[in-house]
Amino acid sequence: MTPASTIPAAPAANQQGIAEEIPILDDPVTPEGYLSPEGLGSLEWTLIIAGIILLAGLISWWIVMRKKPTTPPPTAAEKALAEVDELETYKPSLKECALKLSLILRRYISGNTADPALYETHQEFNLRADSLSALPETLQNYTRQLLDYMAALKYEANTPQDEAIAQQIINDTKKLIGDIDRASAPHDNVTNPQEPKRNHAR
Repeated sequence: MTPASTIPAAPAANQQGIAEEIPILDDPVTPEGYLSPEGLGSLEWTLIIAGIILLAGLISWWIVMRKKPTTPPPTAAEKALAEVDELETYKPSLKECALKLSLILRRYISGNTADPALYETHQEFNLRADSLSALPETLQNYTRQLLDYMAALKYEANTPQDEAIAQQIINDTKKLIGDIDRASAPHDNVTNPQEPKRNHAR
C-alpha cells in the first residue's frame, strides 16, 4: 500500500478551475418580493385591474343575456294584421285599398290553410268547388262575400264615400283575420260573423 505521504497533491491550477465551475447562487427571493410594488410597475397593475374589470363585465353580460327572454317570431296573423295597419296608415284610394286587402287576405288564407286562393284569379277562386273548405263553415260564407265585395269595388267609380268604405273594408279584413286565427287555435269557438257592410248609396 502506498503511504499517504506519497500521493501527489492536485495541481494548484486544477483546484482553481474546479472552484470557477461551481455556480454561485444568489440569495433566495421570497414570494412577497414578486408581489410587492417593487416587483410590478404601475403599467402592469393597470393592465391587471383593467383585465379584471373587463372579465367581470363579460360575465355580467353573459348572465343578463341568458336570463333575457327570447321574442317569438310573429305569427301569420300578426304579419297580415301588420300589413293591414300599414295600408291603413298609407290611406290609398278605395280601388287600391280593395286590391291590396284582397291580396293580403288571400295570402294569409293560403299560408294558414294551404288554400291556393293566392294563386288564382277571382273567377277561378269562385269556380273552384273546394275553395275555403279548410276554413270553418261559420267563416266560409263571410270570407267569400268579403272577397267578392272587394273585387267589385275595384271597378266602381270614385265617390265621396270612398274613404269611409275603405275604412270599413279595412275593419272587416282585420276582424276576419282575427276570427280565422282564433278558429285555428285548438278548442276555440268562433261566433257567426256579420256580413260585410256595403254602402248602397254609390
